[in-house]
Amino acid sequence: MNSYTQRPLSYLVLVLLPVLACTAWAEEPPELPVSGLIGMTAGLESGWLAIKVVFSENEALNGILWYNNDGSVLFPRILVGTGYTDNPGFVAEALPVAEDVVGGSLEQCEVVFDQPIAASLDGLYVIFEFPEGQAFTAEGIGGGPGVGYYLGEEGSHGWISGDGENWMRLAADYRFSIVPILVPYVEGMAVKSMDGAVEVQPLEDPVAEVFLNAGPNPFNPQVELRFGLPKGGNVELAIFNLRGERVVQLVKGHFAAGRHSVTWAGANANGQKVASGVYFARFTTQDVALTRRLVMIK
Repeated sequence: MNSYTQRPLSYLVLVLLPVLACTAWAEEPPELPVSGLIGMTAGLESGWLAIKVVFSENEALNGILWYNNDGSVLFPRILVGTGYTDNPGFVAEALPVAEDVVGGSLEQCEVVFDQPIAASLDGLYVIFEFPEGQAFTAEGIGGGPGVGYYLGEEGSHGWISGDGENWMRLAADYRFSIVPILVPYVEGMAVKSMDGAVEVQPLEDPVAEVFLNAGPNPFNPQVELRFGLPKGGNVELAIFNLRGERVVQLVKGHFAAGRHSVTWAGANANGQKVASGVYFARFTTQDVALTRRLVMIK
């Protein structure tokens, strides 16, 4: 797993003047508590920071206010993902909501998303995509990409990833200096969900290519398998053991284009729980065959 860098702040600077890519608040913006900065270490080709934002089903996320380190850094994208209860899931499944985002140096900044995103359950993951090859080395201008955190018991949890699939959760008392910008939910807005509830995808978010993802992994007692189709067709999804024997057929039939999910509760075709160990999810369409390694633990 790729590592991260954290540095305590020797001083705290909160500049409320408008800066490039930051928009002014109609009223005085809230001041963000900041204890330090977190970014990726040197030598990494890519990196993501995910922050869980909690809000009600009557609201939609329209942007964020965050504490930024280096005003010369451009974040290629900010994405919103559904993820799982215990991790942000797969960046490939997340929806881009802002591109080429630039903030100020050692100050709080605001970015408004291209469209508001509602959540069917208790919130969403906001994911910062870090620029390739740029490490966090120091505070302020020229110090590289970093996002503010504070030490406390309330606020937003964070995860980091070097590949967009495997995440490391930061310590529980590390909360992020981020404030969600919320608007009332209006029928017709894009809705994303957590833990396998139905997702209503916006028209601007089609599936570009066939995919199969699984999480959490390792899992206990169940794993959610998500697959996407750029066009409708017949598909099969089955679980196999290390000997190549089919344990259970999960999916067989015609599916429309879009994103779908199915849950495997670690049981065979007779409903009996299988032993701990390694299994394989095999997904086939007319044109593509994909396999994902699953690890069941008890």
